[in-house]
Amino acid sequence: MSSIQEQSPQYTRVQYVSLSTQGVITEKIKSQILASSNKNNSKRHITGCLICVKDMFFQIIEGKTDDVENLYTTIVKDKRHNNVVCVDKSQFFNEEERMFPSWDMKSLDVDSLFSAKKEVLICGENCNPLDPAHKRVIETAFSAFTTLMGSLFRAQQVFKNYAQPSVSRFVREGLNPLCIQSVETEKIVLFVDLVNYTTLTEIISQSRSASEIVRILNVFFTIVMEIVEEYGGDITKLIGDCVMCHFDGHDSQKAIDCSLKILQQLELLRNETTDPFEKLIFCTIGISKGKVILGNVGTVGRKLDYTVIGDSVNTSARLQSFASSTQYYLIFDENVKNDLESGDSVIFCGSIELKGKRNTVNAYTIENEYNRRLLKEDLKALYCSVSLEM
Repeated sequence: MSSIQEQSPQYTRVQYVSLSTQGVITEKIKSQILASSNKNNSKRHITGCLICVKDMFFQIIEGKTDDVENLYTTIVKDKRHNNVVCVDKSQFFNEEERMFPSWDMKSLDVDSLFSAKKEVLICGENCNPLDPAHKRVIETAFSAFTTLMGSLFRAQQVFKNYAQPSVSRFVREGLNPLCIQSVETEKIVLFVDLVNYTTLTEIISQSRSASEIVRILNVFFTIVMEIVEEYGGDITKLIGDCVMCHFDGHDSQKAIDCSLKILQQLELLRNETTDPFEKLIFCTIGISKGKVILGNVGTVGRKLDYTVIGDSVNTSARLQSFASSTQYYLIFDENVKNDLESGDSVIFCGSIELKGKRNTVNAYTIENEYNRRLLKEDLKALYCSVSLEM
């Protein structure tokens, strides 16, 4: 036990960004922060660098883990800034790994790194890169800058994976998602739901860990999301074991083709996989076309969702549920049907009552080899065979 403790990192480096509550950061504000930092940091042997760009702070602090954690807690509560975000936290083992061993806290003027004067402004002092006496200081300054860039890039990668694709696209295009106005527009909304998720979860939990359930979900999500994006659709959100997505209002044929490709790919998976649980991945799909509101829903500063809301969203969800009672995986409404390039393979499923809808909805499907559900007795037998294999 003692050897493990001795090998644990004793030092921590925290990098954070924040916004000044006083607008553009002046030299006076910066000087006050540096004076306080240098006084307090030297007592705890905390070192670091402060970079100010307009109204944004970027700071790196490093030292003994407890000291850094306590300082960061204090920093977060400081009224001179808000929207504090830790973009990176890392541990290291010894003093030699410090990035700023001789800086209690120094500021770096980013603009001066690329100045025509060929001097770097550090804590108000001009440092000449050609002067050997300034070499170490300038190397440290550039290290801080490249660390900033690396941290922001990693944060962007994390954001890209967790944010909705449409929001990530706005950011890549230089747009602020918070400024995107909600609009009324026509969209085709799809709900793609994993069949018998509760039963599947129960079967998996009898022989494998909970992580296996997550793996199966991810196999399903990956197939659906990749195909939706291949056909030009947008992933709206993941809802439990369901993928909600949408296409532009004129892309009914793409939405149908996308759905059939998903069904085809899932059948291919079931036929080729040796994993018994992957053989149980089926889905039902509901599609509806109509007017929706597309935009931000929620509260800025707390939780925002860039989504679509409207009657066609509810209808597509109901049609997906209705599909479970039919012999087909895919069901769509009359608005989608009327936009298809050919109606030769379209099948009328009846005028049905959907929960929450005052009027009946004409439901349709399409004749396709991948759009025929297994009979209930065959599906039950498949589940039983998988259970026996376990």
